[in-house]
Amino acid sequence: MKRKLPILLAIPLTIVFFLVSACSPTGWKGFEREDLSQYLILGEYRALTYTPVPTDVSEDEVDRAIGALLDARAVLRATEEPLKAGMVVAFDRFCFLNGESRPDLSEENGSYLCGGADDPVVSALLEQMTGMTLGDTGEWTVTLPAGYIEPGSEACEAVYRVTVRALYERDVPELTDGLASRLRAGVGTAEELRTALRNELSEEKQAAARERIETELWGRVTAASEMVKKPYDLYQEYYTALYGTYEALAEASSSSVSDYL
Repeated sequence: MKRKLPILLAIPLTIVFFLVSACSPTGWKGFEREDLSQYLILGEYRALTYTPVPTDVSEDEVDRAIGALLDARAVLRATEEPLKAGMVVAFDRFCFLNGESRPDLSEENGSYLCGGADDPVVSALLEQMTGMTLGDTGEWTVTLPAGYIEPGSEACEAVYRVTVRALYERDVPELTDGLASRLRAGVGTAEELRTALRNELSEEKQAAARERIETELWGRVTAASEMVKKPYDLYQEYYTALYGTYEALAEASSSSVSDYL
């Protein structure tokens, strides 16, 4: 995650808090030999207070986690019943923007859960399609949200022509002790599964809380710090080694080095 800090201040602060302890991708330890006080006056960092972050896990959250596991085990059964929430529908959608066909905003035989689609345009279409049956065709005007067509694009209206290709009921299994043991290794009963999921959710929340608190404290120390000398000579060797590491990572993952900076 990129820290939104002024670059000249971020580098020495990173040096102070992380590199002195040799916690770097390169393992470079050159900073241990330097007197960093000549470059930076740190803001007050002792006895800082922070905003508490709740980490309690509710039973509703555990229920939703179990529901997600059961949904993944759902079996689709073809049906000719009208489309309603909870069913899966496969349909073609062809987009027309200002009267012009837009293949980039169209899709053939896309399969979606009615009432659970992440795409806002698909969700809007599914609302209009409720009650349609196999083979039905319809045409509706929907609003494409700002940034939907491309980054920075304005919200606009488009016409979609849809045709239902298939409809499915979802048979979601009930949670039993036998199924629980198959859903999670080391679990023998449904109650043990609830406990395992509650513990996992708690660990995730605690990790997120630690990150949020660290970010808060980092920002306050940074805001109160002052650079007295630009340490170009100090971090140039480290930066060169670090940049080489990120170049290798970017090449290995077929991504851009800017993704790591």
